[in-house]
Amino acid sequence: MKILITGACGFIGHHVVEHFLLNTDYKIIGLDKLTYAANGFNRLRDAGCLDNPRLTLHACDFTLPISCGLIDEIGNVDYIFHLGAETHVDNSISNPEPFVMSNVVGTMRILDFARKQKRLKHFFYFSTDEVFGPAPIGTEYGEWDRYNSTNPYSASKAGGEELCL
Repeated sequence: MKILITGACGFIGHHVVEHFLLNTDYKIIGLDKLTYAANGFNRLRDAGCLDNPRLTLHACDFTLPISCGLIDEIGNVDYIFHLGAETHVDNSISNPEPFVMSNVVGTMRILDFARKQKRLKHFFYFSTDEVFGPAPIGTEYGEWDRYNSTNPYSASKAGGEELCL
């Protein structure tokens, strides 16, 4: 099995990479833009993942079309875990464009890559509960409840969800 993980160097992504390396024999391809959110390769290095021969990392800005050379390097994958995103709410309020580019356009690019995969079994999109807005005490939103995004971050994640559907 071979899986592609976007945002592989991020806070959640590096834990996902570590989990698969420790609990499977899968080959892992990690894509990351290596922005402020990634902290370089340090998280993967600290988790002991960086030198694992089953992990291949590529620096990639997936708001741009994935290059033919990178597509060839990645090859066909069985699963895609799309975690790569801009994430900080306060940053999204002061500068929403990177959030729209990463979380909407970037998701479209990864979906386009996925459509061309010959053996893809599943595509997993990681969103946020914030797409539903604030939850009054005792409220549990369901998957198909209406969006009520209250900031550009959550609105862009909702846009990515809609593209995945």
